[in-house]
Amino acid sequence: MSGHKAIVTALLSASGIALAFPAAAQESQASQPPQADPGSGLGDIVVTARKREESLQNVPVAITAFGGEALREKNIDTFYDVPLHTPGLTVRTASAERSGADFFIRGQGSTYGSGPGVVSYFSDVPAFGSLLGNNIQFYDLASVQVLKGPQGTLFGRSTTGGAVLIEPARPTADFGGFVEVKAGNYDMREVTGALNVPLVGDVLMLRVAGNIVRRDGFTISSTTGQKLDDRRRESYRVGLLFRPSESFENYTLFYGEHINENASGSVLLEFNDTSIAQFAAPSNLVIAGFCANPAVAIAANCAGTAAIRAARLDALHAALNAEEARIKGGGSIRQTPTAYQDFLRGSSQVLQNTTTIRPGEVPVLGDLMIKNIFATGRTIKAASTREIGGSPLPHGQPINGQELIGGVPTITNRSGTTKFFDHFTEEVQLGGGSPTVDWLVGYFVEVDKNPLSFPPIFPAFNNAFSIPLDALAYQGQLVLNQKDIDRGLFGQATVKLDSLIGGLSVTAGYRKSKSTRRSFNAPAVVTPTGVVPGVVVPGVGLKEKVSSYNFSVDYRAASNLLLYAATRKGYKPGGVNPPPAEPIPGALTSFRPEILKDVELGAKYDWESGVVSGRTNIALYKQWYSDIQRNQILINPNPPFGTVTQVANIARASIKGLELENVIQVGRRLTFTLNYSFTDAKYTRYPGTTTDILGNVIPNVEAPYVGTPKHQGTLGIRFLAVESDNVGNVSISGDLYRQSRVWLDDQALQDPEQVGKQKAWSNLNLRLDWNNAGGTGIDAGLFARNVTKNVHLLGVGNLINNLGVITGIYSEPRTWGIELRYKFGS
Repeated sequence: MSGHKAIVTALLSASGIALAFPAAAQESQASQPPQADPGSGLGDIVVTARKREESLQNVPVAITAFGGEALREKNIDTFYDVPLHTPGLTVRTASAERSGADFFIRGQGSTYGSGPGVVSYFSDVPAFGSLLGNNIQFYDLASVQVLKGPQGTLFGRSTTGGAVLIEPARPTADFGGFVEVKAGNYDMREVTGALNVPLVGDVLMLRVAGNIVRRDGFTISSTTGQKLDDRRRESYRVGLLFRPSESFENYTLFYGEHINENASGSVLLEFNDTSIAQFAAPSNLVIAGFCANPAVAIAANCAGTAAIRAARLDALHAALNAEEARIKGGGSIRQTPTAYQDFLRGSSQVLQNTTTIRPGEVPVLGDLMIKNIFATGRTIKAASTREIGGSPLPHGQPINGQELIGGVPTITNRSGTTKFFDHFTEEVQLGGGSPTVDWLVGYFVEVDKNPLSFPPIFPAFNNAFSIPLDALAYQGQLVLNQKDIDRGLFGQATVKLDSLIGGLSVTAGYRKSKSTRRSFNAPAVVTPTGVVPGVVVPGVGLKEKVSSYNFSVDYRAASNLLLYAATRKGYKPGGVNPPPAEPIPGALTSFRPEILKDVELGAKYDWESGVVSGRTNIALYKQWYSDIQRNQILINPNPPFGTVTQVANIARASIKGLELENVIQVGRRLTFTLNYSFTDAKYTRYPGTTTDILGNVIPNVEAPYVGTPKHQGTLGIRFLAVESDNVGNVSISGDLYRQSRVWLDDQALQDPEQVGKQKAWSNLNLRLDWNNAGGTGIDAGLFARNVTKNVHLLGVGNLINNLGVITGIYSEPRTWGIELRYKFGS
């Protein structure tokens, strides 16, 4: 039996046993939802998916949630750890950099350069993305919640896939805190701390937290010796909570991060020297063609440099062939050539303020709540030089956030710095509650202004075609006075119909969104003192309106069983296409939003039979995905008969699946976790064809569905070996995750070798905890991640038709370490 089939069989068998255990016994219990013993691991999990605190088991939405201690016990330290414990969620690298993580939920994510299908929130605010990636760090957190299915009728942005809600620990009225240190292989050192101080009792409270991490890289540059994939960053948070009365609360949060790392190691997966003209013919003929234009010949000094340029192409060709042969011959993927000293560097900061007013009971409206959430962020000298070409020579090295001064890439305040209030979000909520109705209406706006944005500097082909020789140039134009505005007006209400049918509730929500885009473009003119814009022309504008909705019915069939059915509509925003150099039939200036509609059926069940208790949650869904944004190739009917790639709404897909989460507690000491998801995603309409690098013509509808493994499962066990006030609590835990194959390459049809298809893989994590060791208040832990040294791809960059290469970023190797935490105060 194959690995994933075995895990599926085990999970379904276990869940079937779980569901069969205690149905009859539970019907006779009291009407209140069960409150498990705090030591059992099945205590009430509080979530905020509906913008109010309530039990996970009372919410008619598929949610996976982790508290602060659960994150520690499960070794969840980064975004890449969350899918190992969350059925239906996957993550891949974005932009050839580990710091950028693209979430996929139920087949919805960021593909073909489109926007995200899943939005991350930190303290109720959509995460501000930047060149540095997502600056959310997994320390001193209260919870992480993964909401599955379309969102947007209750808060923030609208999404098609779901949302990841991350809540930091808030200030409290008790003095206390902790200090934690970690050390491990690859010279890993990490220090985390938090201090909570009630400045004025329970009126004014302060919490300060910080994290410093150092770790050597595990991918070595074979040309420079640089250790890529290292970690070197410092981050901090300061939270101030002012609560002069029960009716007023103001929470201010300021957090930031500084990064100074060597960027990610990108490994060559495939080189094809017949797919592009620069390698398909002898180099002297290629350069002769390049110099055939008299104007080019003069500007490039072809008379004096033609032989040098041809030699450059030959050297690159040989280097790529040699590296491909090394990798395909079994060479280490923890080694890769690089052309530069790579880096990811800069700082980011975010300021948030949340004000909540509770006037109390208001006739008709109920227990009224008014909330305002404001946030703004900035970056400071954020810049990077990274590799996506797998070459020891200049070929596919995006240089971002840097200004060419005298032809030299330089980090300046113009190139990598943004200001507070240029990018901000504002959200106003008005809600109320009564024994029969809970309701909320709100308005969300996000404004992103950028007076000047630099395109990447992009050396390629060993600078054989640069004018003059070895001169660096920008890929694309400057973007000036960009202003993007997204607005949403939303509302949702839940009506409890106990007077008609006990335990029955109906929820309805609606959102109306409006987006506008405006910018100007200009060529970048490089001067000895910096870059100045050339002739400024208006960019393509965009105005769009779209709606989304949510309707659900939930029924508490018994005190321990919730049944629900929901149907929703979500969307992913549209965008603009860069205009072609000359008019081409069929060219589109913009593309519309993607639309997703779904139906979901679910059950949430807490049960008990003798010394065995458990929690079983299941969701089944069907999705109809339309107006999918995909690349479309247009052919210029006029000389020189080139092609243009644009984004168009040309595809449709059907997605169906199942998600199952089980926790089984045997007595107080033994806990099993059994999770599984099945996702079946396929295109139902995708017109056109793709010609691969061998000349085969393939219908687009045969394209694999990216980022979505059919099977995922986790088997977990935790055993409390010792429970003593004098000795402490000693526990042993382990989690085995396995998933079936997954496609990571958006342009997979171009590649007959299918190097963008990652085979099925497994990950085993182990942990030993000794909490309150010897009654000292010190918590000690030993951990090991990826115990079996599994190697799999996290992301793939396909540039086979542009640079002749496909590269990938691989998973982390086995890591292990020790951690000590001392908690003080209350």
